[in-house]
Amino acid sequence: MKPEGRALFECRKDKTGYSAGDRNIRLSQSYLERLQANANAWAFIDVLAPSYKRDSIWWVMSAKREETRGNRLETLLSSSAQVLKIPQLRKKK
Repeated sequence: MKPEGRALFECRKDKTGYSAGDRNIRLSQSYLERLQANANAWAFIDVLAPSYKRDSIWWVMSAKREETRGNRLETLLSSSAQVLKIPQLRKKK
């Protein structure tokens, strides 16, 4: 790294950086119960890689408004019931 870049890097405000560990949050109990009630969706999510589960749960729970969290949960439920990842985590064709 050049000295100019190093100086900018050292002066940044947020020195915590990005970590996947920041995304380790739990699904609320009511959302978990709804997910488990849908046998097909739960079976699909249960066999996925931990990183996909983590990112999917983070995507649902990181929404600021309850309405948005509910909409995202519905997307997670419908995608998982169809044995698909949520649209944001699907590979582009």
